[in-house]
Amino acid sequence: MAAPVKKNLSDLRCIFFLVIILVMCIIVVMPESTDIQNQTNTIIPTQTFIPKNTWKKVKDKTFYSDSGCSITMISQKIIQGSTFVSCELIPTTDDSANEAFDFLLQNIPKDCYYLKVLFFDKKREFYSQKSWNLQKTPIPPLTFIPQPASTPIISVTSELNMLSGYGDSVVNINKKGGRAIAHIKYTGDENFIVWNYGMNGERINLLVNTVGNYEGTCPLDFNDGENTVRFQIQASGKWTIQILPLDKMHVIKIPGRFDGRGDDVIYLEGGNPDTLQIDASRARSSNFIIWGYNDYDYTTRNLLVNSIAPYTGTVLMQDSKILVIQAVGIWSIGITTIIQNPIKTIIPTQKFIPKNTGKTVEDKTFHSDNKGIMNFIILIIVLATSIWVLIDAKTIGVKKGQIKGIADMGPWGWFFVCLLLWIIGFPFYLIKREEYKRINFGG
Repeated sequence: MAAPVKKNLSDLRCIFFLVIILVMCIIVVMPESTDIQNQTNTIIPTQTFIPKNTWKKVKDKTFYSDSGCSITMISQKIIQGSTFVSCELIPTTDDSANEAFDFLLQNIPKDCYYLKVLFFDKKREFYSQKSWNLQKTPIPPLTFIPQPASTPIISVTSELNMLSGYGDSVVNINKKGGRAIAHIKYTGDENFIVWNYGMNGERINLLVNTVGNYEGTCPLDFNDGENTVRFQIQASGKWTIQILPLDKMHVIKIPGRFDGRGDDVIYLEGGNPDTLQIDASRARSSNFIIWGYNDYDYTTRNLLVNSIAPYTGTVLMQDSKILVIQAVGIWSIGITTIIQNPIKTIIPTQKFIPKNTGKTVEDKTFHSDNKGIMNFIILIIVLATSIWVLIDAKTIGVKKGQIKGIADMGPWGWFFVCLLLWIIGFPFYLIKREEYKRINFGG
């Protein structure tokens, strides 16, 4: 019975060492990290467009009509199984813009889910963009060129005034009273963009640029020389703009706290503000910006925060009494007042001493050397198994000249082969081991 037991034990040892070899092979070939962010959109070549009627193809992806309108295809992508198409358009009239849109609808892929059009003037300067979800029906009519002469003129004084409309619009106003705030609401699924313009046709500020439903308050003509006479609204749903005097701003008494949502304008009432404590940890991932103005001439404007939400932090107020907040989602702010002769205990930064597996990557930052630990483990396994081969070969009586071929070597020969070429030598010894045992012990 002893011989079968020894044979079973020998088989178990062989299986054990083969498992070790398999684990080490997995460790060697396994990548150090997996980057799940390295997923790219599938980009397919832009479909060949067939010009119709008055359209002529002048370049690879550019078409001109007899009216002077041009279309240039930018990209066509498939993202999560849906086709997205982007193009540039230089219209000359409303009719040419609609003609271009009809041309696009006839020639883009039938399964196109989303179409984005960038509008440029004849000088190739960008001035607007629109997007459509083509799976929604019916597709709204287009009016790309504003007609200011047909818009109403609304007189804005110190009392509440309301502008309202639906879709793309240009609205003229006669605003009196200088600086004001604009409370803006929008209901819709597509882009919502609001610009205000001055008397000479110059753009003043991009008040709103978002997608989907919106409600917020924006500053209007806060800087010297600004005087809004027109709003341009790009929308696909219902919108309202309320022009309000400054005394309609939200107020925080210093010291105090205020919870808000989205864009807002806030006045700080009372003593001298010292620090601004911000908690925007629940805000949506988007720009989170806070500007500070003084309240006596509005000429001093300080950028207090310019980050991406979620965000938390404390900053100095820098002589600010009015806060203009640009955010998406919920936020909270607290204002502290100036404390005379504050005494603070400053604890010097402890000096870090890197250990064996630490590497300095910046002045005070250390990264552990996991790769060095793994190499050390592999070295221990190779050395231990090579020593076992030496001892086992002597135990079973391995001698040079017992077998033929490259395996003809003594215990020390097998030791150095396993030590220097472990991945080949160790499995080879396990295979030849049974042959040595048959020679020395018979059976």
